[in-house]
Amino acid sequence: MSQCQKCYRTLQDCPGCNGGRSGSGPLGGRLTCSKCRNTGQVCPQHEGHWKK
Repeated sequence: MSQCQKCYRTLQDCPGCNGGRSGSGPLGGRLTCSKCRNTGQVCPQHEGHWKK
């Protein structure tokens, strides 16, 4: 499982785009999700800002 690069917590599927699976096409809904910043994953503390 992936970890937050800031606090090392386990990342969760983004509720906004269902982990990038909500859209149609090969990349799902990740290309338009602002909650996870198009990654499909969020940190419980930092949300979509988990990358350094």
